[in-house]
Parts: sequence; structure tokens; C-alpha cells
Amino acid sequence: MRWLATLALLLLLPGCWFGGDFYAASDLRPALAPGRYRVVPITPRPGEEDQAKIFVVSIRGDGFTALTPLEPDEREDRSETAVAGFVPVDDANTAFAAWFERPPGGAETQSGVVGSPDLRPYALLRRDPDGSYRFLILSCPGPTEAAARAAGARPSELAPGLCIFPDRASLEAGLRNVPADFDDGLRFVPVP
Repeated sequence: MRWLATLALLLLLPGCWFGGDFYAASDLRPALAPGRYRVVPITPRPGEEDQAKIFVVSIRGDGFTALTPLEPDEREDRSETAVAGFVPVDDANTAFAAWFERPPGGAETQSGVVGSPDLRPYALLRRDPDGSYRFLILSCPGPTEAAARAAGARPSELAPGLCIFPDRASLEAGLRNVPADFDDGLRFVPVP
């Protein structure tokens, strides 16, 4: 299964957190340490319990993070490399604003997402005490809507299921207020 492709598509579905192109290249920080990660659904659906994919994480010279899947024979599948941006939103560097700059197999974008230059879907990357990471898909409406609205997000006039943040400060406030037990997304576990 193409996990990051699925994740990138989930970020484009109605009901996500959106905002402008709030971050510059100088804001980027590595969130995932370079290395190999086993990626699994946090809460597997029936039939996904034993599915996992290994990804190689590397930090590019421009500050973006490349996530490249490994084939069963250990070759890197560079055609499926995703390019993600991460910016810390807390003082402890355990919570990061996250977005895809290049969806797996897709064209690189300079601002926004392919087909939507004014809005970018955002997610939350959390570093857990055990050394793993959770890439969380934020929903609106849904369990993270209260955090979004309390931070100043407003529903889209065109698609009421979208939470749109007016600025970086409101997005980061919302990300900091996502409930700690929220678990909709993928877990990245370092592979020794």
C-alpha cells in the first residue's frame, strides 16, 4: 500500500485544516531524524493490522524532508518520494506544523497544493516519548474542530466542512491545542 500517497490524498479531502502559505524556507526544521522508519496506521482498519511500509527519511539541502519508500528488495522507490515541510509549534520541539510540498509521484508546488494555489492543507506531527512520531490528519468537522475554532479558524464559505486559518499564529495555536489522545493518522517508528 502506498501510505504517503494515501496520506497526501487524505490531506486533500474535505474536512481538513487549511491555511495560506504561512512558512518560508528559513522556518523549516527537521522533525524526523534521518534514517529508516516503519510506517503503520495508528488505528488500523480491518485488514490493515499487518500492513507496514519502510521509509527512508532524509533532510534535503533546502530544509525540506524527503520520505522515500523502500521496495521489498530494499531498493528506494524515488518515484514515490514525498517532500514534506515541518515547523515546530511548541518550545519543546515535540509538535510540528506539517504539509506536503510534493505529493508522492506528483509535481512540486511553490505555493499551496496542486489545483488550489491559495490554500494549503496542514497536519500535525507529534514526537512521542518512546521516540516514535504520529502524523495526524486533522478534521473539521470532527474531534479536532473545537481546537481549530478556538484558535480562530472559520468555516469555508464554499465548503463548510473545511476549517480555514487566517494566519500562522492561529494555525499554530490550533495545533498546540489538538487533544493529546487524538490518533487519526500514521505512526512513524524508527527502525534500528
